[in-house]
Amino acid sequence: LNLVLRMHAASHGTARFHLPLRARGAAEVAASKRQSSRVRVADRELSYSWVIYDLARQGKDDAAAAFLQAMAADDIKPNSFAYQAVLNGYAKHLNKWQKAVGVFGEMQRSAIKPTAMHYAAVMDSCGKAGEAKRAERWFGAMKKNFVDPNTVCYNVIINAHARQGDPAGASKWFQRMRQAKLIDIVAYNSLLHSLRQCGTLGTMTQPSMVQEAEKLFRELRLEDLAPTAVTLDLLAS
Repeated sequence: LNLVLRMHAASHGTARFHLPLRARGAAEVAASKRQSSRVRVADRELSYSWVIYDLARQGKDDAAAAFLQAMAADDIKPNSFAYQAVLNGYAKHLNKWQKAVGVFGEMQRSAIKPTAMHYAAVMDSCGKAGEAKRAERWFGAMKKNFVDPNTVCYNVIINAHARQGDPAGASKWFQRMRQAKLIDIVAYNSLLHSLRQCGTLGTMTQPSMVQEAEKLFRELRLEDLAPTAVTLDLLAS
């Protein structure tokens, strides 16, 4: 973290602030002080952001969210990166979608425009909590706010249905993803996962499950997509 901060300070040219003040005119001194103040704020913002990121990465998402509040209390506006880190942290858990929605609301009230990845994290939080329909509504809100969905957005919706053993729902979103020309191997893996869940839940017979899985494998090869280790593991199961 110290190395990052030193590099950040160097990129802002802070070395020149160490020149003797008497060597510069009054106007230049005033300008330098203003720039120095901005750099100090930027350094504090960077410090907070990296602490928030590290806490969220360790699974300490509530602590990361608390640092967002501390950041604001320190007169530093939380940035998009910090909010993304907290949202990603909540998306790792099964029942924290409400907290993710709360942080997303804070971000909007801070006049930070959400990106597709911010929306994806909220949708993923909903999906992991078994709230596939709620995740779909967030997808609709994203489109309504003129934010273009990316592959991650579609995949988290497909995964939400896959976790519930709902191949029909997963397939519907897979087709929407195909229409958007964003199909990737992750989407195929998610569909295969939905089939495996059906087997686990007993909602599909073994022959039907195998038949559908083999059909998906043929399709992905026609799409010229390379199967991953996850793909092969899902097929084997």
